[in-house]
Amino acid sequence: MSGIVGSRLNIRGSGLVGGLGTDGQFLTSAGAGEELIFETASSAAVTALNNATQSELVTIGSTTTELDAEANLTFTGSALTCIGTITVGVDDAGHDVKFFGNAASAYMLWDTSADDLVLAGAAGIDLAGDIDVDGTANLDAVDIDGAVQIDATFTSGVDGQGYDTKFFGDTSSAYILWDTSADKLLTAGGAVIDIVKDKLLIGGTAVTTTAAELNILDTVTSTATELNLMDGGTTAGTTAVASGDGIVTNDGGTMRQTTTATFDTYLSGSTQTLTNKTLTAPKFADAGYIADASGNELVILQTTGSAVNQFDVANAATGNDPTITATGGDSHVGLGLVAKGTGVIQITSSMNPTITTTGKALVMGF
Repeated sequence: MSGIVGSRLNIRGSGLVGGLGTDGQFLTSAGAGEELIFETASSAAVTALNNATQSELVTIGSTTTELDAEANLTFTGSALTCIGTITVGVDDAGHDVKFFGNAASAYMLWDTSADDLVLAGAAGIDLAGDIDVDGTANLDAVDIDGAVQIDATFTSGVDGQGYDTKFFGDTSSAYILWDTSADKLLTAGGAVIDIVKDKLLIGGTAVTTTAAELNILDTVTSTATELNLMDGGTTAGTTAVASGDGIVTNDGGTMRQTTTATFDTYLSGSTQTLTNKTLTAPKFADAGYIADASGNELVILQTTGSAVNQFDVANAATGNDPTITATGGDSHVGLGLVAKGTGVIQITSSMNPTITTTGKALVMGF
């Protein structure tokens, strides 16, 4: 017979409860299909649940017989909320922690064996704040939408293996490119390089010229050899000069090229004082003359066709007389003194008419 008799619970017939319990005991079963029996609670039994509210998870309380509800650890059936530090494992003995996403094969894994945080599949990371990387960041592709501040050396590639680096401007097709295959810096489109004067160095030497001065060279068609001829250190050659050859001259501040014939005309018509100049075989035009200090004819020089005879004028040392001597290709050459009109040839009163034994006959016309 089953039922409640007084203060006792008596279940009979099914064989589920055996015996009667006493105050403070609890009903338990030894296993499936076994009868229920009353047992006295041991010292490890839970006797209290403290501060419990809906959805809070519980932990062991101040004693092993109490459970404390945790306000910072809640589970609503779909969301687990933990307000506080979460520790997985202990120092030098961690555990893998994996967070799956909604996309297939997308997850974030703390791989404890590799000590790495792995983002797999379509999983990514979106940082609203700062990121501080102390080690080396190995990134396959980087797309940066904001400003970048680099506070240390920036290196692209390694020695012997470079990479193209391109900087775009706001104008279409304008950019600066470091072309690693050509080992040179290129500008394209409207891109320019604006260098402050004196700040361009070639081989460590500053280029001090201005842009306006450099632009003068834009229309220069000279070769390097031609420009080198203007260098004062260039060795002079022996190329023959003709009347049509040009000479570079400064024409009132403007450099021009003028023919040698033009110089010849100018020099022929100009008066120049020659000092300490040696004249080996100067040529005079027919009836050309040597002028005195006033420019008047002093000696007029006539031209004789096929002339072979001439005279020599020689000065003399102390105690000797200067001479005028007839010379030439003929064996016998006289010396003629011809007066003009009724003029006469005058010989001073101190003349000594003595004829030396080596002299020639003196013919005097009276």
